[in-house]
Amino acid sequence: MSHSKIKHFVSIAALIFSVYLLSIPNTALAGHILIESGTPPAALLAASLPNLAIAQKVKLRIGKHSLTSQFTYQQPPEIKGVDLNFDEWTDIWITGCTDGQCRNRVSDVWLYSPKSKTFVYHTQLSSMSNLSVSATQQLLQSGIDNAGCAGMNFYYDVYQWERGALLAIHHREQSCEETGLLYREYSIRHGMKGLIYTEHGGEDEETQQKRRFGEFKPSLQQR
Repeated sequence: MSHSKIKHFVSIAALIFSVYLLSIPNTALAGHILIESGTPPAALLAASLPNLAIAQKVKLRIGKHSLTSQFTYQQPPEIKGVDLNFDEWTDIWITGCTDGQCRNRVSDVWLYSPKSKTFVYHTQLSSMSNLSVSATQQLLQSGIDNAGCAGMNFYYDVYQWERGALLAIHHREQSCEETGLLYREYSIRHGMKGLIYTEHGGEDEETQQKRRFGEFKPSLQQR
């Protein structure tokens, strides 16, 4: 890892450290996190998670960078430093709930641009529900786990970065039909979906777990 990337990582690590370990109730700073870029956690100016007795947006300041969430969070969100586009630079990811029941998690995502040395808000990633990431597989996933029919309907899409563009490569869904549950998987190429697998039934817990969580990485042979 280059010196610049190490410094960038230390700065983000300090931000995450400040959020979780140095959260200080402060009326003047409520909803803000203030840190000096590149400084150790002990030298941070101040840190404060939003006072979410009422819903509000999250504001971060990292050195000269000021970031404000587009979403209004009902509960304290997670604030993470994660490489979401797998370019070895740490990005900023705020994720949490916008309703009291937390049916779906939303995200505010800023990707770090080493060229401009700024964090750039990424609209596509920020529009994805229940976003998750696999660093080892270099894939991302989003979808809705409870889309109706007593919680049995769901759909998920798997994404891959290609030449700077985030493209969907795999889709899976389950729906309630008159004859019972119907599960389908699709391969996506050049924006076109092709059906690759269909299965009926499967109401048992083991099958449901596999369908919902066990197919994160699509087979390359299916593309």
